[in-house]
Amino acid sequence: MAGRVIVRSARRRREPGAASAILYRCWHLPLALRIVGNRLAVRPQWILRHLADRLADEEHRLNVLAAGDLEIRAAFHHAYRQLTPEVRRVFRRLSLIVGTEFGVQLGAPW
Repeated sequence: MAGRVIVRSARRRREPGAASAILYRCWHLPLALRIVGNRLAVRPQWILRHLADRLADEEHRLNVLAAGDLEIRAAFHHAYRQLTPEVRRVFRRLSLIVGTEFGVQLGAPW
């Protein structure tokens, strides 16, 4: 639903590039889009470019993706805690890879 707030709104028609940037920077994740939708709904004076620019800062993106009790950081933390120690180790190792694409062999136990 929140994605539709962005995609179908008059704001999106005025700023299609900024709307696309927001969707991309939210990884098209439903929770992230819901948070963005909430933030935009309570800040009608914001232009989409403002939010897209705030999301562009990768070091602070998780801080921006929070609204009330909805937080991407908390959701990731909770999901990570549910993993086995071996899978956690794989995720930590994969985070060290430079780039955005890799094969399954890089996730295999070393």
